[in-house]
Amino acid sequence: MKAQIQRQIAVEGNIWLDAWIPLDWARAYLMLGDINKSVEASEDFYKKATAIRSPHAKSRVFRLLNTMEAAGYAEEEAVKNFRRELYESSPGQANTNDLYIL
Repeated sequence: MKAQIQRQIAVEGNIWLDAWIPLDWARAYLMLGDINKSVEASEDFYKKATAIRSPHAKSRVFRLLNTMEAAGYAEEEAVKNFRRELYESSPGQANTNDLYIL
């Protein structure tokens, strides 16, 4: 299904959806317990959403990171590296405590 959705996004040339759908993939992978794929999709989301200057990208990615940590993945190397990358690129956002409900 993921491949079909990606093909349709490409056919339509929907840049906004292409940027934001990795956030949905990241949340789905987190719900499935695949933290490495979740972090990978989160990084993809952040890169794409930042590139199109989506105003809520930073808050959403920090919310997802907080959710990963609250779900027990704070000590996973991928999560630690992701947090470090986010802190370096957006030090002012690091204090948010928002969580997604899984």
